[in-house]
Amino acid sequence: MEFRSAQGTMRLSVPRTDWPALEMAARLPDPALARDVAQSLLAQPLAPFQSRFAGLVLHGMQLDSGAAPFEITARNRRIGLQAIDEAMAGQIQALLAASVRSDASHLLGLRVACRIRLARKTYGASELGSVRAGDVLLTGVPAGASASLHCHLSFGMGVSMETTAQLDIDSHEATLDGAPQPGSEPIPEHDLPAGAEIGAIGKLSIPVAFEIDSARVRLDDLAAFGPGSVITLDMPVREALVRLVCHDQVVGTGRLIVIGEQLGVRIERMGLSQAAEAPPQDLP
Repeated sequence: MEFRSAQGTMRLSVPRTDWPALEMAARLPDPALARDVAQSLLAQPLAPFQSRFAGLVLHGMQLDSGAAPFEITARNRRIGLQAIDEAMAGQIQALLAASVRSDASHLLGLRVACRIRLARKTYGASELGSVRAGDVLLTGVPAGASASLHCHLSFGMGVSMETTAQLDIDSHEATLDGAPQPGSEPIPEHDLPAGAEIGAIGKLSIPVAFEIDSARVRLDDLAAFGPGSVITLDMPVREALVRLVCHDQVVGTGRLIVIGEQLGVRIERMGLSQAAEAPPQDLP
């Protein structure tokens, strides 16, 4: 299909299977009638472009089995670009450039989620599987009156910015150790050493991270953070809901408590224990 406007000319193609009515129009013996029918069929799809390409009309069409040099997919429809003149290409380039805002100040006020990892500890699979609501898991983190909690902070989802901080479990504030940097979790090595025995599944060691979501920071604040910067939490750490996260999956929730000189988490819900308590089902 050849389209013309005040800005120039371009030729587009579409698969016949996606537009059977257009194929029927193209097979009409009268070229003028075929063009008018196709123009009516394309009136709605072309409507958004009328204000950007003055006088945009379908000038002609023909059936062709040749593949387009360039092809894009829009709204699950394939559209091929067969040819375009310089004037039309320049208009499209100008429209694309105008659609990108060079001033990103409107984004600076967006708030980014902050995930706080209070501790990480490894448990045996059987030990973790036996945990139920009301039980306490010790984190191995000291809870002395003068000891601040050294924690790990992640800002954003997916690709994140990370740093460490100091906080008190009864405080609303966390003090950063340094400026947040792009996250880079190390890839663990899983090569089996020569002569090593393969461990039993029941003896697996499972890493569990104790995390809370208790802060939201503005993008402009995140960009300005450095050593000594302070983040205000939504609530004291002691009052926040603690998630037990294993390989990016939440397996339980609880609340922080102090057991002697150590921090623990009293379990309120535990997904693994619920699975363990489910009655066995006979296989068909």
